[in-house]
Amino acid sequence: MSVTFSYLAEPVSTAFTIGELVPGVVEALAGKALECAPVLDGDGKYVGMVFLSGLLGDRTGAPDAGAKLDAEMIEMARAFGLDEQLFDNLAAVAEARGGIVPVVDEDGSLEGVVSRSRILKFLADRMHSGEGGYTLEIEVPPSG
Repeated sequence: MSVTFSYLAEPVSTAFTIGELVPGVVEALAGKALECAPVLDGDGKYVGMVFLSGLLGDRTGAPDAGAKLDAEMIEMARAFGLDEQLFDNLAAVAEARGGIVPVVDEDGSLEGVVSRSRILKFLADRMHSGEGGYTLEIEVPPSG
């Protein structure tokens, strides 16, 4: 079962650019009930992820009105290439913080995201009834 990230990638619904106002980023993430979103540089290249929890921290009020998204607010999170194999990278996807992983082209431009829920649905479909599906049989030795 050879599947690349390009097969599972979905369009990016929310992404931010370095220098955007933090209150707007917080509002967008919270308004869409997102834990995180990709961050791009001025050329549209992927640079990392911004997490709502990281922007809010222990804060009780709204972020400073003039605060801008900068490198200290962005977490380095691995992006996967369009042609990288999903099954070769399942452990890395499982360890990724957040519910999505970014997918980039060879130049580092963001092409989409893959959610863990999409991966799990894909695996469930393939394992149970989909094209190229499998039936697993496990022999359990008798006890006693």
